[in-house]
Amino acid sequence: MTELEVFQKSLEVSRTTLVVSVLLSVASMVFAILGMAFQRSHNKRSLRPLCDLRLEASGQVFRLGLRNAGLGPMILGAVSLAPREGSAPERLEDLLRGALPLAERRRYRGLPRPGLVLGPGESLALVELPLEDAAGVGRLTKALEAASIEVDYTDIYGRSYRKILSL
Repeated sequence: MTELEVFQKSLEVSRTTLVVSVLLSVASMVFAILGMAFQRSHNKRSLRPLCDLRLEASGQVFRLGLRNAGLGPMILGAVSLAPREGSAPERLEDLLRGALPLAERRRYRGLPRPGLVLGPGESLALVELPLEDAAGVGRLTKALEAASIEVDYTDIYGRSYRKILSL
């Protein structure tokens, strides 16, 4: 075997090695891209907020509020009242204000402003009434039974959700 034949064999081996290494590099890049896409998809699904209506009577206070029961932050949009069939439409703001006794109306600050962020597990009270005001609690629960609360919110990825909550 001459030097030229040895050089030619060496060149073929080098070419084969080069082709195999390029194919392995392309395959590893494809798997890395797919892995990142699956990871991103998983992150978007797992950081989803879940809106829940919270109604509780503890201690001396009756509370109606929203709770983020999901794993991701909930960015509040609009909170409104949707009347059920046969009932007159009413703004949630007016309903809550009307259920409050006169002394409590001055302390009521209104519905949360759009853009308010509730972290995972956090709650936001829409209204708090003292339990000794049984008439106000009765008016509020009776009015809320005839309607449902609509909450529009987004997640940190900008996807919009609408939840219709009823008692």
